[in-house]
Amino acid sequence: MHFDLSEIRGVSIASFDLEEMTGRDSLDAAARAIGPRRKDDDGPPPNAYELNISHRNQLIAQSISKVNGEIVPRPYTSWETWTLRTQEFVLAAYSRLNEATNDEVKGFIKAHFDAPGGRTEPISSGSGSISHGT
Repeated sequence: MHFDLSEIRGVSIASFDLEEMTGRDSLDAAARAIGPRRKDDDGPPPNAYELNISHRNQLIAQSISKVNGEIVPRPYTSWETWTLRTQEFVLAAYSRLNEATNDEVKGFIKAHFDAPGGRTEPISSGSGSISHGT
């Protein structure tokens, strides 16, 4: 999908194109975010917050397919050098293209679980066996 920034002041680029991401893209982005670890690496595990940010940045970099009308190599990590203002527009477009809104999720859950015959209580996550009485 194409996004035009040419009429917006203070941005690093005039336009960009994003692609919808898949589960495979997310796994690839996670692998890049984590990076290779050696078997003898006894350092601390990655910080979850930093890992989450890195994963999202990698997903966005994978999603960017064109900048200013030119096809770019993916993942396009150069987007991280753009102004924060520009990144905000890219992030907003990425989020709307690839993520469900809270209202969409609520509507989905309501339609599927509040409907007649739908489950209204969560399934227990206990690992014990079900008792059928004595």
